[in-house]
Amino acid sequence: MSVYAYKEGDQPTNPTVLTVDQCVPGFLGLLPTFTSFFDGLQSCGSVIINATLRSNDGSMIADNVHAYPMECPCDTAGGKGDPHYEQCDQPKGEEIDGLNGDCEYVLSKDCVNGVYAAYVTHSHTSPNGARRIQRLRLELGKHNLRLYANRTIIVDGEIIDIENDAAFGTSDYQLIITRRDGDRLLVEALGTHLSFEMIRGKNPKVNVFWKGGVYKNSTCGFLGNCNDNPEDDFLLPNGTQANTLKEFEAGWTVPGSCPKEEVEI
Repeated sequence: MSVYAYKEGDQPTNPTVLTVDQCVPGFLGLLPTFTSFFDGLQSCGSVIINATLRSNDGSMIADNVHAYPMECPCDTAGGKGDPHYEQCDQPKGEEIDGLNGDCEYVLSKDCVNGVYAAYVTHSHTSPNGARRIQRLRLELGKHNLRLYANRTIIVDGEIIDIENDAAFGTSDYQLIITRRDGDRLLVEALGTHLSFEMIRGKNPKVNVFWKGGVYKNSTCGFLGNCNDNPEDDFLLPNGTQANTLKEFEAGWTVPGSCPKEEVEI
């Protein structure tokens, strides 16, 4: 498969050619390659991708032109460590320490239109008893993803393996999962203005990227509501303000996800 790429409005006579020598499920899986090619894609605009897909015997499958918009602004928030969470509206670098129960929690979801839902699961992994994020679970349209810190990837109930610097795409091309730098997974939910990241290993990290301001004041969960107001990020599912971190954590706990305590008889 060969991909010809150039910036819109700045089309060179000889466009850059990106070629892969293996079949991938959808040329859109190569989009992360353009991040480095186009100087990180930090500016708004779009990239035109002219892709020719060919089968193993060399016959052409499709010849299409696609535009990949660079959406601005891009809000981001996430969690890491034991764990610490950085909310969407809080100053960068300001983290919440104390949301560290041993259950599954709503990391972030679209509470208005239900476009997506992201959940994190904590568990004990270190000798000192500290908890870590062990799983990122995503509900995106008809697709369900589970990304584990132990490097297991499950898409719609099927375990998949992604080689480094390679991509996996669903058959409808709505989701592209790219693996970079060994343990970095990037999930692109095409058409939703969303991306998700999980860095796996001993100290997992998860991030959500909201693009183009589409989800302003429509998100909820651990990461807040993304309305540019840092004073109301601790809302509970019923819309009231949590008085303590424990109350906030309990409000976003997935029912039935906590380990059952042993009861002495």
